[in-house]
Amino acid sequence: MVKGNLKETIKIGTLAGWDSDNPTSTWGGLIGFIIGREMVEKEFNMKLSNKFNIHRTRKNFPNDGIDTFENMAKNGIKIVDKIVLRRA
Repeated sequence: MVKGNLKETIKIGTLAGWDSDNPTSTWGGLIGFIIGREMVEKEFNMKLSNKFNIHRTRKNFPNDGIDTFENMAKNGIKIVDKIVLRRA
């Protein structure tokens, strides 16, 4: 098995059964964050949408619940930086 294999990680998480959607999406999202959008698209041999309507399943997000990969990455980096600086 190769470390950081997005498809294999999603497959293992999904086949674990029970309530496996949350950890699987977390692991897949983390690997996607690490390898970047282009590699995710290459893994699945398709272009991904850049517009996400979070209000489809959740409420009270800013910008009417519309988000993009770029905004998610910027927010993720801010959180990582904050944690790293706090631990330094």
